[in-house]
Amino acid sequence: MVDSDGDYVRCRWANSTEECGSICTPKGFLRSNPCELTYNASRVGYQASTLVIEDFDPNNDVISAVPLQFLIHIVNKTSIESNCTESPIYIGERQPDSCIGIQSNETFTTNIRIHVSCEDLNNKLREILTVSPSGLIKGEIIHDQSDKNLYVMPIEWTPTSDHVGVQQLCMTPVDSHGRLGSQVCLTFQVDVYPPEIIHFTPTGLVSTSQSLWTIEFDRDIIRSRRSSGVYIRFFKHSNNQEVYRIDIANDNNVFYQTRQITFNTNCLWEQNEQYYILLDSGIATLNESCGIESVPIDNHYTWTFQVAATEITTMEALSTTERFVSTTTIETSTTKITTIPSPRPECLRWFYFDTISNESTSATEPTFSFCFIVNKTLTDVTISANTWVSCQMWKSSGTADPLIELYFESNNQLLAQNDDGFNVETRNCYAAVLSYRLKKGIYRAIIRNSKCAYGKFELRLSAEVDGTFK
Repeated sequence: MVDSDGDYVRCRWANSTEECGSICTPKGFLRSNPCELTYNASRVGYQASTLVIEDFDPNNDVISAVPLQFLIHIVNKTSIESNCTESPIYIGERQPDSCIGIQSNETFTTNIRIHVSCEDLNNKLREILTVSPSGLIKGEIIHDQSDKNLYVMPIEWTPTSDHVGVQQLCMTPVDSHGRLGSQVCLTFQVDVYPPEIIHFTPTGLVSTSQSLWTIEFDRDIIRSRRSSGVYIRFFKHSNNQEVYRIDIANDNNVFYQTRQITFNTNCLWEQNEQYYILLDSGIATLNESCGIESVPIDNHYTWTFQVAATEITTMEALSTTERFVSTTTIETSTTKITTIPSPRPECLRWFYFDTISNESTSATEPTFSFCFIVNKTLTDVTISANTWVSCQMWKSSGTADPLIELYFESNNQLLAQNDDGFNVETRNCYAAVLSYRLKKGIYRAIIRNSKCAYGKFELRLSAEVDGTFK
């Protein structure tokens, strides 16, 4: 159940003749939120159920009510014998529980992919049960010719202005033995654009040791809200073989800035080989509504690169710009390529200025550390670890009690320490803010929890350049 205004929603049994007529007797066990009916079939035939779905205002008063009436068809167990006990599984294209931003009067299309398990020629996908917004069109279920256990159903939806807000599509696959797969839902936020990729690097010719990759977006983004299973994948063009993958949800080599994702790979690419990169939906998320996710890149020709078939020489150099960048120069007289990467001392995490990142500490990982580079003679740098909760709610919020330490990396000198910040009673409790004028060099910040109050915090790294923060 979902409400387009975000109101609290729950269901109940219909309980009056106006709501259920002559079929008011409850059948089974009903949970109100999430609305879930458990029914144990005792005889073959039909059983009618009548429910009412209501939304509530902040005072717990009913705003509106919608009747829901349906038939349960009980049949005999199939006579087809099967050793398979696995239910059909939803596998995409969109990830389960995705939040998808679409525009009214624009057509959205995707494919529902269902995998039917077991080596059983008699077992097929019979149908996909759906609860969908009005106007959504389901296509014919097609057997994928490349995979005998895979079935595809295209869907198409053009929302109107009446659909503005949150809508939901829920699907339950059923195989020919009557086994039901787990229900999977996709949430649509109508009239909110998803974050769009506007640039990615590198493309074209790269060295065998290429390791730094960047994706830029047209809007402010945050890391995926999923705990795992959101991948960036590298494939060979010659045989479509996946050769490398990164789970952006929990990989320490993936760094989020305001409108940019930077990530590192740790492999050697084959000379004279061409590769392509695919992105799952949701590698970036808007910090609004249901967490609207970026669309996937699933075209083999969108992001490609070619590995040079030449001798590679690597050397370190400092950039003259605010950030370190990688450059490639090709000599006209030879085929030799020189790659100049950013310096990378022994530090697990590297953040750029203008970073906003949601992090956490725990008893097993009691500190959070990262490094950054100051590339000007003197720069005013601010590091903050904010909980963004009121002091009254702090103990129950799961947030941290952070302390920030700042070190000069070359000699491990402690420069500053602070465990206090913008402690506004009604907004931000147990914050730590540290501002310091730093010379050119490499620095390490460590966030500790001296009072053993581990938990979540928001990390921000900014620098004032020419009177403005970057």
